[in-house]
Amino acid sequence: MPFDIEQMDVRSAWILLRKAKENFLCAKGARDKGWINAAASRLYYALFLAGKEYAEARGRKAKALNGRWEHWELARAVGRLSRRSNRQLLLNCASLRRMADYDRVLLKPKQVDTEQAKAKAFLDFVLKEMHREAVSKTNS
Repeated sequence: MPFDIEQMDVRSAWILLRKAKENFLCAKGARDKGWINAAASRLYYALFLAGKEYAEARGRKAKALNGRWEHWELARAVGRLSRRSNRQLLLNCASLRRMADYDRVLLKPKQVDTEQAKAKAFLDFVLKEMHREAVSKTNS
């Protein structure tokens, strides 16, 4: 059973994971209504926020001068910290988001559907890992 993020203290570092969950649910709702481009955009930001929290909790920091993560840089960090397939997932979803938000194309439902299940698995993975670490710190 996935960890329920609603149980976490909103003053903690879990704020980004709460936002990731909100974005994932918005993506799911948009997809259910047939709003494929909005779904792609929100799906990517769900992954970006979860990946950012996951990487930073493991001591990784953005290398840009302004301290903000570049999209490709975060994908690389996530891929090094977890499975390489997670790196590709972030890159694929970033590409879909760029097309959805900036290009004069309409994405096809299958393009989002292909990534949505993988995104759910990644989010569940991050939540479980972060929860496990929080429990471990509490018990030490």
